[in-house]
Amino acid sequence: MRNKKAIKEEQGITLMALVITIIVLLILVAISVSAAYNSGIIHFGVQGAKEYAKSAVDENKIMEETSGYIDSVVQNIKDLLANKEDEETQGKAPTDIYAFLYTDGTLAFNNNSVPIKPNEVSKSYGNIKGTTYSYNSDTSKTDAPWYDDRKEITTVNFETEVVPTSTACFFMNCTNLQKIENIKNLDTSQVTNMSRMYQGCSKLTSIDVSSFDTSKVTDMSYMFINCTQLTSIDVSNFNTSGVTDMNSMFFGGSSLNEI
Repeated sequence: MRNKKAIKEEQGITLMALVITIIVLLILVAISVSAAYNSGIIHFGVQGAKEYAKSAVDENKIMEETSGYIDSVVQNIKDLLANKEDEETQGKAPTDIYAFLYTDGTLAFNNNSVPIKPNEVSKSYGNIKGTTYSYNSDTSKTDAPWYDDRKEITTVNFETEVVPTSTACFFMNCTNLQKIENIKNLDTSQVTNMSRMYQGCSKLTSIDVSSFDTSKVTDMSYMFINCTQLTSIDVSNFNTSGVTDMNSMFFGGSSLNEI
């Protein structure tokens, strides 16, 4: 058997060898790191990390900008759809309405200051946009600008689409009016007052009001009063939910057989 002294000597040698090995490994690591640094590997690695971080930031910025653009486009589409829905449910915005009297007795309405037949205009009544004409019970007249020329009017023509806010007294006492052309160009979606619109049109035998949007109308009083030649009138499409006055609406319609 080996004595204790021999065993201790062997253990000391082993421990010394281990320490020397560790020291050698540390020296090799230091040399490798130094070589890598000198060769630029670490520099390139650090630079690469920086560039990656920068690209990540740039990518996030691009994503944010793209996201903002997409949100803007989506909002514009929503606004367009909302405007279309408003137009469909509430009607179009009021337009300019120019009125002219032609030499052939036609009262023309146009959304342009230049009529279709400018060389045949005998009178121009200007822009009547937003105007509401009323009835004067003391004089039995209205303040519509063509009222004094009413006996010359034989035809009414809506040359282009017009959107008034009132048609009150429009054709009141036009006793020689016989024909209304292009009535579908009269958009009544914004009209609130139709009082006395056709009062006293004693030569009209028919009136097409089937396209009228009356959803905002509150006053239909005397609308067809004394239209003595009317035999029938179709008001089946009228929305009268907001109407508060229908006083004498068809009074004096002596030839009226069907409503």
